[in-house]
Amino acid sequence: MKKADRSTITRNIVTLSRDMDFVSVTQELLARGIFENHRIEKFNTEPSERGKNMALLMDIETRGPRAFTSLVEALIEANQEHLAKLLGYSASGPSQGQMGQAQATTAHDNRPGPFGQPTKPVPTVWPANDGHGDYSSTPMDVSGSYPQIMLDSGLEYKMKSQPRGIAVIINNKNFNAMLKLGHILEDRQGTDVDREKLKNMFEQLQFQVSVHNDCTGIKIKEIIEQMRNYNHSSYDCFILAILSHGNKGDAIYGTDGDHWTLEYIMDQFGADLCPTLSGKPKLFFVQACRGGKYDYGVQVNAVDEADSSASTRKMPCQSDMFLAYSTVPGYVSWRNAGGSWFIQALTDVIPPLAGSMDLGTMMTRVNNKLSRDFESVSEEKYKQGCKQISAPVNMLTKDLYFFSKQDRENLTYM
Repeated sequence: MKKADRSTITRNIVTLSRDMDFVSVTQELLARGIFENHRIEKFNTEPSERGKNMALLMDIETRGPRAFTSLVEALIEANQEHLAKLLGYSASGPSQGQMGQAQATTAHDNRPGPFGQPTKPVPTVWPANDGHGDYSSTPMDVSGSYPQIMLDSGLEYKMKSQPRGIAVIINNKNFNAMLKLGHILEDRQGTDVDREKLKNMFEQLQFQVSVHNDCTGIKIKEIIEQMRNYNHSSYDCFILAILSHGNKGDAIYGTDGDHWTLEYIMDQFGADLCPTLSGKPKLFFVQACRGGKYDYGVQVNAVDEADSSASTRKMPCQSDMFLAYSTVPGYVSWRNAGGSWFIQALTDVIPPLAGSMDLGTMMTRVNNKLSRDFESVSEEKYKQGCKQISAPVNMLTKDLYFFSKQDRENLTYM
């Protein structure tokens, strides 16, 4: 299925999963050879109609180039044209300018459907994937007027589910990467301390924690794929924490020297590839080096500043993400037998403040502690007196509190 078609389904997945006639649509998709009986039976194991529809919609994206058109046709035959229109169907069929392309892609449209009626023509996706020129980004509806767009007025993410979501910790300590890299990646002493601190913090924040130790490159990919394909519909948030070696290309190493870029990892949880996390906060905490440079700091004069209705809309695929990298690009990230500076600062700051403060503000406090309380001591002169600052990247669209407003009013401490 084309990326544009997957995006169209993702944009409308809430309405489709809620309103779609599962039995009628699956019969049509079965007749068109998109699914086999055993797949339909698997969807049927979901306890609710909405869950069945969600499983179907997530699976159909993997079913090849005919799947999108077949879904639209199935909705039409199931007398759900209002849902087909969400996916681009027009009762008038393709325009004259699209006719040549439409004849090639919908040549079977005039053949009788499974109930003896002609299948209605399905147009190409609006606007055309290869379209050029000036056109509005908002299509008119059948009445000739533009649909009303209502923006969600909420400025705070919903954080009420129990548990809040899944928190995955990938903890790499023991490395055997000499053959693949040509140089040794040393074992990461102290990382188990970080793992336990993070696990304890995530549990306090009411997440279900999943820990994976000493993961190869392939194992990291398997974990990412498993979480991407997981149904997060009943959760409000997702967390991925990675403790490993890294490099200046923002690649994260497996214990065998294979690596994945952070860009690839985060892309897997975008709304286009992981629709059940669409609109929900996805948090990434990364303890890893980003190069070999050292920050020796600079002397500064300290100043005490104290004295002086629901709607459907298109969102960027990478929205609702928050990346907290332990250090800035090009620099090392400090760690010793007692754990890393970044994870210590993170787990010291967040638990006592999570009942009253949003994540962005807490990360500023983390940087304040990290910059003030940590400085390297080493027998090697060039490693003495070094400092570190973390690098949060905020792609959230709302304020993130780990507890709802009502819960915060009742919390005095964690």
